[in-house]
Amino acid sequence: VNTITTFCTECERQVKATIEEVRETIDVRGCAVTDDFEYAVCPYCESRIPEPVLVDRNFAKMYGAYREAAGIPQPDEIVALRRRYGFSQRVFAAVLGIGVASVQRYEGGALPSESHAELLRRARDRRFLLERLRGGALRLSAQERERALRTVEQQATSRVDYAVVRLDLLDCLLFLFLGLLESCFRSAVNLNNLVY
Repeated sequence: VNTITTFCTECERQVKATIEEVRETIDVRGCAVTDDFEYAVCPYCESRIPEPVLVDRNFAKMYGAYREAAGIPQPDEIVALRRRYGFSQRVFAAVLGIGVASVQRYEGGALPSESHAELLRRARDRRFLLERLRGGALRLSAQERERALRTVEQQATSRVDYAVVRLDLLDCLLFLFLGLLESCFRSAVNLNNLVY
């Protein structure tokens, strides 16, 4: 049994609370999130104690599940996305048109507003970043904007678009298959002519 020493506000004393895991469904912005959440329970009055460490873990689980369901990038994905292009938090915020403090909060685990969530979703697509950079990013100097634009464009040329490669490969395979099919058909027609 896991325990934690904490203060029970009901009993008004320090207690060695047990940590209980409870499967619950919690509403996060209209999205039902079901997971196992941990609570500190007082051994005397049996009330739940809002232990900060456990509360933080529970919020991290809730927010992570919500982000997953809503298609919002997770904090580590936001950091990775920003670093992929070599953007500082300030430059990334300027490209998206949001505040630096917002980027810092989202990278730290806070849930973005719906409008910011949409910007973060779209930031996964380099074409969106190029559009934002070409259309303004007004909080950047012309030099910073040009540098960021070059970085995103270079990233595009250094990475092969997997979907395009797959389509090219499928086109090639289809062409070969159709050629083989045509060859087989001609052979069958020639054999048919020989038999008659």
